Amino acid sequence: MRKDYTTVKIPTELARSLEEVAKNLGYASRAEIVNDAIRRFIEQRTNETE
Repeated sequence: MRKDYTTVKIPTELARSLEEVAKNLGYASRAEIVNDAIRRFIEQRTNETE
């Protein structure tokens, strides 16, 4: 199955902080932690509206 991707721009300082947090939490990349954070955000918001 082919996945499509999109690009999100964030300030460099925020990206550096994100990279540090990702490394400390054992994520392999910034993309991995961003995907996880977005999934959790969506799940949380979905549960709030139910």
